[in-house]
Amino acid sequence: ENDPTFIAIIIGWLNYLVRKGGIKETEKALEFYERINWITEDVKIRLLEYLKGFENVESKNEGIKPEDHLLTLYIISKLKSREYVKTYRIKDLYNELVNKGIIKPNEL
Repeated sequence: ENDPTFIAIIIGWLNYLVRKGGIKETEKALEFYERINWITEDVKIRLLEYLKGFENVESKNEGIKPEDHLLTLYIISKLKSREYVKTYRIKDLYNELVNKGIIKPNEL
């Protein structure tokens, strides 16, 4: 997908995961998402390529929590259904989940 909005959401999502748990945790999460069939192997490989650009992003090292996985599933479903075209930032998707009461507010 070469759509700039699509790519911006992926970059924002990976940045979010790296800031929460670091590169290694994010890699493990992507492996997990492939194992449970949220993403394909090809998508995982592409995401791991993108992840190389985040090596200098500072992490809180909090780990990736269940609500982060919920956010991921929500993002993946938006991307697959092409509903992302109405959204420009990962924060918008995060706030949607908070407003629906699916996850608790947290620092993004």
